[in-house]
Amino acid sequence: MQNKTTRTFVTTAMFAALSAALMFFEFPLPFLPPFLKLDLSDIPVLIGAFVLGPLPALAIVLVKDLIHLLNTQSAGVGELADFLVTGTFALTAGYIYKGMKSKYSAVVSSIIGIIAMTVMGAVSNLYILMPFYEKVMGLTLKGMGISSLNAYILYAIVPFNIIKGLIVTIVTIIVYKRLSELIFKKR
Repeated sequence: MQNKTTRTFVTTAMFAALSAALMFFEFPLPFLPPFLKLDLSDIPVLIGAFVLGPLPALAIVLVKDLIHLLNTQSAGVGELADFLVTGTFALTAGYIYKGMKSKYSAVVSSIIGIIAMTVMGAVSNLYILMPFYEKVMGLTLKGMGISSLNAYILYAIVPFNIIKGLIVTIVTIIVYKRLSELIFKKR
């Protein structure tokens, strides 16, 4: 039991370090606001959710966001958004996959996770993130080039999270089998 706990802790830490490193390589999508940047840091999170389970995956998200918080350009709002959205993705996909481990359930759990993260992205922007920017940071929607909050959520947040979720899912499905064999072989 002690050996399994240690391995889980070490594997979680390795995925968190990889995820934190990948988070620094980000790029905007051409048709969305430039401050919405895509990174591939969710790939180790989703693999961690499949290999280790939903709670270690949430720990991976927390550690990568805490590390990235040291170099934030958004007063922590970007990291909070990532924790809420990616955490929702990881918990949802991880819990569903945990019940039935197969390639089919990995795809299904990821798709349901994408839906959950998209809803969380919309809700958190509506009630937490954008109000914070407006009240605490003194930035207005107009000043950020956004015509209305509803338009921003519908035309920027929703497509961004769907695109990010699909990219992460596709890459994860491609590399997961090989990585899981390597990880389980070491166990």
